[in-house]
Amino acid sequence: MIIESMTHRYYAICREEGNSAYDIYRCRELNEAAHEEYLVCCVKEIELIKALARAFTGEGVYENFEEYYECFSACGWLCVVFCHYGQTTLAGKLQDEDCSLMERTAIGKRILQRLLILDMPDFLLSETMSVDRILVDASLSIHFRYRLEGILLSCEQRTEKIYKGLSDIFTVLFAKELMLEKCGEIPVFIQGLTKGEHDRGMPGLLSVYQEYEALEELLAGLSGDGQIRPNTFWFRVWDKIRMAFPVVKKIVFCMIVVMLAGYLIYGLVFPKYPDEYLRFDTIGTLPIIENKAMDSTGQ
Repeated sequence: MIIESMTHRYYAICREEGNSAYDIYRCRELNEAAHEEYLVCCVKEIELIKALARAFTGEGVYENFEEYYECFSACGWLCVVFCHYGQTTLAGKLQDEDCSLMERTAIGKRILQRLLILDMPDFLLSETMSVDRILVDASLSIHFRYRLEGILLSCEQRTEKIYKGLSDIFTVLFAKELMLEKCGEIPVFIQGLTKGEHDRGMPGLLSVYQEYEALEELLAGLSGDGQIRPNTFWFRVWDKIRMAFPVVKKIVFCMIVVMLAGYLIYGLVFPKYPDEYLRFDTIGTLPIIENKAMDSTGQ
């Protein structure tokens, strides 16, 4: 299958996903030496075509949005092309790997940095805020898989979806710490996202990033070697027992010393003697014969 624009020719490698509104094909450009891959979204639904055409037409549209490649009409479709990155999803990484707190904190920061750098439109951002649509590699580079339905939402709906998605992402990233109640500042940060107190667009994301930097610094200070102490009920009970253990150990040691001293003193005051003395039957290899029959003269 060949999909052609005015300047590019794409051949479809496979159909990545699709629904009644559009299909997404993973493609390469014919005769391109670099063999870069692209996701070509072929939009079929009329209302979506109209909205996307208005959004993606015009000089210099989304010029800082480097993952967007081009938009054109072909075969009765509106085709929106994004760069394709063959990385694992964040959900897959967290499921398959035992990521340390330091690594998960770094991933959260990289996600926010990438959002600020890309400056993608709200209607795409609202559909990418999911651990299933965030891509991450071994070097913690962040990219996204895009969906288009968000353009049909109102501005308020997009904003609500963006911050709800961010709160879900950070809830998954810090699931271990939240479960063990390791750091009270983490749920405070996540609750701030769900309350909808941030602005729309770049100002709001910049505010979130600044708050996250403060949280990152706090986590680094509290964790030391990368682990923050849990604060659950049973851990607090065990912590109190552990903290009291040195005192208990001294008390037990003193009790043992007193008992041993008392036992020694009792042994000296009330000694016990055996009823029979020890008997020896041999001296080396020579047997000792006890003569019980003695005459009256003692001989």
